[in-house]
Amino acid sequence: MRAVLGINVESRPSACLITDDGRAVATSEQHQTLGVPDADRGIPSRAISTCLDSLGVAPDELAAVVLCGALATDCLLEIPRDRIHSIDRHLAHAASAFYPSGFEDASILVVERGSSARVRASAYRARGGAPEPVLASPDPDDDSDARAMVELASQLGGGDVADLMDLATRGTSPADAAWAAGDALRRVAKQLAMQLVERTGARKLCIAGDAAVHGLAQLDPRGNPWLDQVYVPPAPGEVGTSVGAALFGWCELLGAPPPCELETAFRGRPYRDAEIVNALVPYRTSHQLGPRRPDQVLDDVADLLAGGALVAWFDGGAALGDPVGCRCVLASPRCVPLASRIGAGLGRPSFRALTAVVLIEEAEDYFALSGHSPFAHRVARVLPHRTREIPLVVRGDGTSRVATIDRWRSPRLDDLLRRFRRRGGPPVLTSVPLCEPGSSAVETPTDALRLWDRAGFDAIYLQGHLLVRSAEPSYSDES
Repeated sequence: MRAVLGINVESRPSACLITDDGRAVATSEQHQTLGVPDADRGIPSRAISTCLDSLGVAPDELAAVVLCGALATDCLLEIPRDRIHSIDRHLAHAASAFYPSGFEDASILVVERGSSARVRASAYRARGGAPEPVLASPDPDDDSDARAMVELASQLGGGDVADLMDLATRGTSPADAAWAAGDALRRVAKQLAMQLVERTGARKLCIAGDAAVHGLAQLDPRGNPWLDQVYVPPAPGEVGTSVGAALFGWCELLGAPPPCELETAFRGRPYRDAEIVNALVPYRTSHQLGPRRPDQVLDDVADLLAGGALVAWFDGGAALGDPVGCRCVLASPRCVPLASRIGAGLGRPSFRALTAVVLIEEAEDYFALSGHSPFAHRVARVLPHRTREIPLVVRGDGTSRVATIDRWRSPRLDDLLRRFRRRGGPPVLTSVPLCEPGSSAVETPTDALRLWDRAGFDAIYLQGHLLVRSAEPSYSDES
């Protein structure tokens, strides 16, 4: 068996392992070390061990190890040195976006804000092989096209971009102050993309980098004739560079196409039913344990949601990017009062947007959205005649952050949405990540149960098991 390990050792360390039999697993160090001080620095040893143990791969079986960032090879003593390679972080970003896109010829734009608020931008062209640099961050005294590009990119810095974009669309007092900045972000991002496409001639665009995605993911080819398609990977920020490193290892070092469906490489290790049952033991006496048959459990969850309950959702391996479909809190989009409960339970700022998860075939009936949005990167206007049907996910400017759900990526969530619709609800649910403020989504069943219990939500679903705090939800759906 051949296997390639990608490792990010810089900010938000992570690891990704892909084997030649089509299996893949990826996780961040923070997922494995919740609550451990300074755990998000240096070599992601726990993330690496989790990947290797999950797929049963020994270190000496690795055909290649690709590092994103500087690391002394002495830290990887069990791996032969001739199998260890390093690539630049922006090349790893570009690889994480290009290889899963399915494009043969693409422009790739990477923009990210560093810890010092300095913005670094890079541009690549890929034509069936490794991404090749087109423009990169220049020296300060460089007056070339690259310098002009970075000066534009610098306008993307200055604060948390996700918070800025959410503030800019909430319609509250802070939003009024932030709207101009948010609008500038989108315009600058569009100008960067237009410059790149004009220079390369490749009208399919891949985007990576945490500072760029919020402005560029909204580009719609229907309104931009210079653009054919846009692709944003599941984890466009720094944590996803380990996946880009692993994909680069397969495609460029081993000279073989990745042996798995690439978007699955952003999922962490799954949990066996026995692990779920053991985690539930301390809660059996104080809460109601739902029926064991999976279809009955999903019916119970749909009933709870239709009745206005908040349900924590734990299903499969944790996503390296957005946790929609695997680690989240679900609610009916009709119940506006639930917003305050969600914020209080998870410590979320009131201006942070709530995501709308919608059946993929119903998305265009509720949102002005072309194509799909499986990773909740896109914001779309809610169709006017639907706003009163799903008020919890409608922001101040009439838009919503949208995640399209399909049976292939999220089969159980897809099934739940259909059962919710049969109870008179829309094919839409409200979703927020199941995580502490400033942290990654929870990793283990035990982590999920502890956060659920502390947050005071009504029920938690764990891969076919349902724990209910109370027989009566806090709000009725009609409220």
